[in-house]
Parts: sequence; structure tokens; C-alpha cells
Amino acid sequence: MKKPSLITTIRTTTILTFIALAVLLVTIHAVKAIRESDAREDEMRQDFIDYQRRMIKDQVDRVVNVIDDSVSGNLSQAKDNARYRVNEAYMVAHSIYNQLKGKVEEKEIQSIIIEALRPVRFDNELGYYFICDFNGIARLIADTPEREGTSLLDFRDARGRYVVRDMIDIAKTQGEGYYTYNWTKPKETGGGYKKISFVKYFEPFGWYIGAGVYLDKIETSLQQIIADYVTKNRFGPNNQGYVFINEILDINGGNAFARIYANPNRPHDTGKLISDDYRDAKGKMFRREFLKGLRDHGECYVDYWYHKLNINEPRPKTSYFKLAADGRFMVAAGVYLDDVDEEIEKMHTVLRSQLKKSSIIISAVFLVAIVLIILLFNKLSKKVENDFLVFSDFFKRAAASSEYIVQENIIFGELDMLADSANRMLDDKMEVEEQLRNERERLLVTLHSIGDGVIATDTEGTILLMNGVAEQLTGWAVLEAVGRHVNDIMQTKEPGISGDQPTEKLDDGETRRERARTLISRSGSEYQIAANSSPISGDNGEILGEVIVFRDETENLRIEEELFKAQKLESVGFLAGGIAHDFNNILAGIFGNIELAKKEIRQSDKAFPYIQLAHESLQRAKSLTTQLLTFAKGGDPVIETVDLKQLISEVISFNLSGSPVKAEYDIPENIWPVHADDGQISQVITNLVINAKQAMENGGVLTIRTANIDAADSILNTESVRLEIEDNGTGMAEEVVARIFDPYFSTKPAGRGLGLSMVHSIVEKHRGRILVDSTLGKGTTFIIYLPAEKTIDTLLIGKGQEIEQVVSLPQLKILIVDDDEIIQMVLSEMLQLIGQKVDLASDGETGIQKYIQESRQGAPYDIILQDLTLPGGKGGKETAREILAFDSKARIIAISGYANDPIMAQYRQYGFSGRLAKPFKLKEVEKEILRVSTCKNTGR
Repeated sequence: MKKPSLITTIRTTTILTFIALAVLLVTIHAVKAIRESDAREDEMRQDFIDYQRRMIKDQVDRVVNVIDDSVSGNLSQAKDNARYRVNEAYMVAHSIYNQLKGKVEEKEIQSIIIEALRPVRFDNELGYYFICDFNGIARLIADTPEREGTSLLDFRDARGRYVVRDMIDIAKTQGEGYYTYNWTKPKETGGGYKKISFVKYFEPFGWYIGAGVYLDKIETSLQQIIADYVTKNRFGPNNQGYVFINEILDINGGNAFARIYANPNRPHDTGKLISDDYRDAKGKMFRREFLKGLRDHGECYVDYWYHKLNINEPRPKTSYFKLAADGRFMVAAGVYLDDVDEEIEKMHTVLRSQLKKSSIIISAVFLVAIVLIILLFNKLSKKVENDFLVFSDFFKRAAASSEYIVQENIIFGELDMLADSANRMLDDKMEVEEQLRNERERLLVTLHSIGDGVIATDTEGTILLMNGVAEQLTGWAVLEAVGRHVNDIMQTKEPGISGDQPTEKLDDGETRRERARTLISRSGSEYQIAANSSPISGDNGEILGEVIVFRDETENLRIEEELFKAQKLESVGFLAGGIAHDFNNILAGIFGNIELAKKEIRQSDKAFPYIQLAHESLQRAKSLTTQLLTFAKGGDPVIETVDLKQLISEVISFNLSGSPVKAEYDIPENIWPVHADDGQISQVITNLVINAKQAMENGGVLTIRTANIDAADSILNTESVRLEIEDNGTGMAEEVVARIFDPYFSTKPAGRGLGLSMVHSIVEKHRGRILVDSTLGKGTTFIIYLPAEKTIDTLLIGKGQEIEQVVSLPQLKILIVDDDEIIQMVLSEMLQLIGQKVDLASDGETGIQKYIQESRQGAPYDIILQDLTLPGGKGGKETAREILAFDSKARIIAISGYANDPIMAQYRQYGFSGRLAKPFKLKEVEKEILRVSTCKNTGR
């Protein structure tokens, strides 16, 4: 079936469309213009009404403000005058009372006060004073003295108010206040004169004193001011608009609900009463309507019909009504609404003329357009057909669309051919794109799933692809890196070779082995990487490029280094523990023998100073073993509750004695106690102070700070105390700070490199943390966190030792269990020297047998001094366990050259009653035996 020609169809359709469009446009334009005219008429009418209402409201509000200001000002002046006069009278009365009180009788004082106030006049001779007591008896009425001495409680004014009762109530409840009422007026008849008075309580006689000001002259002046104002301030066209004011007599309405107060159009009606029983030209009771609006809201608009000036027929009118002066006046203004009708009629005339002209113009324009279209289509039809053929060829080549053309929907033959060509081209394009898309997707998924960095280049080293890990390590985004040479992106160097080494060009097609390198990222960060590269080969075996794979080994190398350091420190611990233990056994024998020797010679003896010097030297040797023991594997501190404040003060003072370094303390009074071994923590502080002192050879300031840290804020996740020791010495470089806790590392020529290692070991064994912050040339700060015991009062720490009474040691039967003969001899001699009975055992089995045998014979040992490291057979712990199994009340004191042995730290958990660390002094032995022997229970 032959399809119609597109050109002919377009020409015919266009002509018919233009004709229909012309008719439709004329119709729409007419309808729209009429609707707009109607809407405009309503809008004009509403705008006119809104504008007129706003105008009359503004006029009324302006007059209301004038009335309120005038009433307020006049009334305020009257009030101030009355109050001033009463206060003046009050001071006169009070002065007379104070002068005569106690000298004459009260009645005479009252009479003097009354007579002093009686002749006083003010307010143009109309004002006077009055006094009344709380029983309502008039004491002074200067205007009508005949009423004095009579009760005025039942007197009412013109409005029926009990004036005297109300004044008494004001004086009783408030002490003073204003009261407005109607009263008689001097030299005038009648009692309907409005007056405002001020009354004040006079306590000595239970009176109230008052004075008032008449308001009728003020009212006359106010009315004249308001009338002049509204007369002068007309508004609207030709000043026909005006504001009128009525005085409200009864807001609820009635035959005389108001009085004309000021009306520029009816000046002669001033004072005339007004009734609400009045209808407008349409029969509407509009006065009752605005009264209801005033009662409900204090203001309102009312629409009604009223006769317009010089026009017999009534016209629509709107007025605005508002209360003023606290409801005393009704202020109103109105405008007629028929003025807008003339404007509306003018608009309709203009509209009809415009509709006629626009219809003619539209018809003519469309007629010319149709003629031009016919001429244009006839001239261009051949060219359009040829252009479509050109477009068909273009679409065959371009194939820019990815959406099929549905040929069944094509009406014209020219476009049908074009659609067929476009669809075939689209099929070919989409097939190729799908293949490329799938291939690229597989490649990208593979690249980004690899945990190592991957970079693919061509044979010249230009980057083609790069995954996310490579982005992260090199610091280059993929979009920036692609197209650059790989040497610009991968800045690497091998260990031991200075300068950057470029990535080798892959020209032999061989895979290179993995090599360790340092990668310098774009930001300057360095990563330790292991990298290798492999060639990318084409189908014919030719080299197309290479792929470089590398991974970050920085963290693995750091972990290996930390593990090595930990193993090195553990080795030192084993060595230190063994040396310290054996050395303490030796020192125990030497210490004991020297102390025994000191007991046998006098201080005046020539040998005594040498023995004393040897004793002091051994004390330093003991300190050395204490340091070695801090490295011992498993060597736990002997934890107690320690007053850190006292400990710091003692250690700092001792170590800075004679030094040019000054100590400054920032230690709160409420610093918490800590769980610590006081000896080990003393050694920590000592080492840090000595290091700081050496860093400030020429003097300086050592600042010591402490602070309580809550569990939520502590790096220990428990309540802790932070100790900071800060110096302003030479400081340390970053590479030194990184190694200061390593064993045998020291920056001092004669240093052993164990001081800070020992400090680190002690703090870690206390379950604490130590940090360091140092800047070369500025100083160093060590920060230590230790677990705290915030529930213990530091003032109670050590009180037991302070109040402990000195008790002489009774004679006891003591068994010494130790394999070292020297220790046996020294302990035996010490104990015998202080009057004790001693027995010896060289191993655990012998000790057990002796204890059982003596107990069964009825002469048990009071105390057992037992070494923890008994060789062969039963050890110290097993020996104590068997003795306690036989006698649960046995008192055993543990002895060890390994002071940080876990048993020594928690001796009670193993059944021991006490502990002695080798080497020991006689006083230490005596004190521990005394403590254990005098316990009320088992001593544990």
C-alpha cells in the first residue's frame, strides 16, 4: 500500500490548522477578555472597599489615639494633683502627731490636726481635705462641716455607689489609692459632679485622709479639643469624609445608649441622646449590629444604606466603629461605596472597543499567514524531499541513537526509509558496545578485587589502568595517573641505595622477581613494599606492555620489629631475675654478718667506720638488685595502697638536693591513692628525675603535675591518676624518642641503657601506661597513668603504722627453713641476739617433720621463717601447704631473694602470714616477727 506524501499532507494540514486556530484564538481571546473583565470588576470593587475601609480605620485610629492621649494626660494630671495634696496633708498630720504624742491627749491631737487642715484650699478654691475613720464617721469635711460627726456609711452618689465604704476598703486593703465618684461641689447645687480623689491610711488614729479634684472642667476642655480635632481633620474627596464621636452610656443599647459628643456634620446636636431603635434605608437595625461588634471585639465594620448628601436615593455605605478611653467613647467614620460604579462602567466601554479591534487584527494576521504558507510550501517541496534523502544517508553513517524507531507508527514514506536505516545501524552499534562493556566490566572487577596495588602500562611505561589500592599507596587518583609515565607515579628506592630508582623498562618479556623497595607517595609518606612486574603479551606474542603488582609490607615489618624487641626484653628479664635472686642471697649473708659485727663493737672502735661504710655500700648493691628484678619475667610488684602525693614529695626532694634544678608542684589536695609497689614507683620517679636533672645541667625547672582521671576519660578504662614530670632541658629527637625504652639503648657515654627500660617495665607490671612527649631544644614530658583507689582517703593511708604502739618482742620458738647455711647462721644469730629460741632445717621435708614432731610433743613452733626456693624435693610453696594442712593456724613468714616473686606479692593467697625480702636488716626481721606473732587470728 502506497503511503501518502509527507509534503502534501503537511501543506493541507497546516492551512486547515491555521484557519481553525484563527477561529479558536478569536473565541478564546473574547472569552478570556470577558472573564478578566468580570474578575477585574470584582477585584476593583473589593480593592475599592478594602482601600476605603483601611482609610476610615486609619482616620478612626488616629482620633482614638488623640482621645486616649488627651484623657490619659488630663486624668493623670488630676490624679497627681490629688495625690500630692493628700501626701502633703499626711505629712502635716504625722508631724503634729509625733510632736504632741505623749504630751497631750489623743483627742486634742486629733482636733489640732483637723483644724490645721480645715482651712486649706486648692484647685481654684474648689479642692479641700476630708477625713473619715474606719467606722464611717466623718471627722473632717471642709466643704460641708455640718456632716462632721455623722456616719456616712450609707451615703451613695448619683450612680448608687457607697462612696465612704469604698474608700474605707481602699485604705484597709491597699493603704492608699484613687477613687472616682459623683459628689457635691462648693458653691454649686446638686451632687452629680464627677470627682477623683486620693485616700491614704493614717495608722495612729485609724483614719483615712483624702482630697479630690473635680473633672467637669477637664471634661469640657477635653470635649472642645476633640471636637476641634475632628472638625479640622476631614478626609476623602472634597473633604466630605469625617469622624464622629458618641459617648457610650450603655453598651448594651437602649433608647439612650449614647450621647453625641462630637460630630462635624451635626454640631448643633452635641449632647443629644441616641437610641438603638433605628433602621437604615433598607430596614436594617445597623446600630444594634455595631453595638454587638463593640461588645464582642471593641471594634467592627458595618455595611448599611444611607442617604447621600444632595442625593435623594440611598447609597451603600460602610463604617468602622471602635471604642476609646476604656470604652467611654465610640469613634466612627464611614464612606459611600457607589463611587466605584462609574469606574467599572468606563472599563466595560474600553473592553468592548478592544475586543472589536483585536478580532479584526487576529483574522487579518492569520489570513496573510495562510497565503504565505501556501506559496512557501509550493516553492520548497522539492528541496524538502531531497533533504530527507540526505538525512537518510547521514543516519546510516552516524547511528547516534540507542533507541529503536517503530516503523509501524511511521505514516510517511520518506521517514519510513530513514527509520529502517537507523534501526539497522543501531543493531550493529549495540552489539559492539555490549562486547566492549562486558570485557571492561570483567577487567575492572578483577583489578579492584585484588588486595595488592596493580598498575598496567604500555611498552613505553605510560599508565593505562590502575586499581584502588594503587591509588591509596601512590596518592594519585586514577584519572590523574592515566596517561602519565609510571616513573612519575611510582617514586621508589631500594634499601641501602640513595636517590630514587626509576621503574625498569620491560623490554625482554620476562617476569621480574619480587623485590623490597620503599615507595614515596605523592604526599611524601613512605611505604615499605614488595613489588614485581610481568609482561602483557598480545595474540602473536608481541609485548604490549607490563603489569606491576606491589603490596604494603610496612605493618608486617613493624610487627616483626616489635616482636624482636619483646623477645629481647624477655631474655633480659630471665637473666636479671636469676642474677638478682642469687645476688640477694649473697647480700643477705653479708648484711646479716655486718649487722651482727656492728652489735659486737662500739662506735668509738677504730673499725666501726669501715663496717658502717661497707653497710652503706651494700645498701647501694641492694638498690641495684631491685632494678634488675623489675625486668624479671613474672616478677609482680607488691601492690599496696600508696599516697602518691607524699611519695612524690619525698623522692623529688631527696634527688634534687644540692641541684640547681628547681621543682614546681601542681598536685591537688584530693589526689586519689594508687595501687602500687611504693618501692618500685619510687624507683620510676627517681630515674625520671635523674634523667631530667642531667638534661638541665645548668639548672632549670622540673614541673610535677598530678590529676584524677575518671574511667570514661582514662586510657586505662578505669579510675586512674595521671602523673606528669616535665623538664625544660635539651629534649630529644624523634628517632631517639622511638628507642628510649629499649634495653641497653642510651645516649649517655657511660649509660647502661637500663633506666628507662626498667621504668617502662615497672609501669606495665602495675597495669599502667607511660607516654613521652619531647621536642629537641625545648624539653621532655613523661606522662604516667596508674590505677587509682578513689574510695580510700589518703589521710588514712599509713595511719596504722603511725599509731602502732611499740611492743617488745616476747621470747618465741622459731623454726628457720633454708638451704643456705650462711642464711641459717645469720638469721639464727640475729634472732638469738634479740632473745629468741631458734631451730634449723635445711630442706622442706625436714622442716615439715620437725614442725609435726614438736607440735605432737606439745611444744609447737610459734613462727616459721621459710625460704621459697628450697632445692630438691619439696619447694617452699609445697612445704607451706603441707604444714598448713597439718595446722591451719601455723604462722609462716615467706623469705625470698626474688622480692618480686608472685608469692611475695600475694603471700596471703598462698597461706603465708608475712614476708621478708633478702637482704634484710635486723629491725625488719624483728618488726615482721612482732607483727605476725601479735595478730589475733592466724596472721593471714
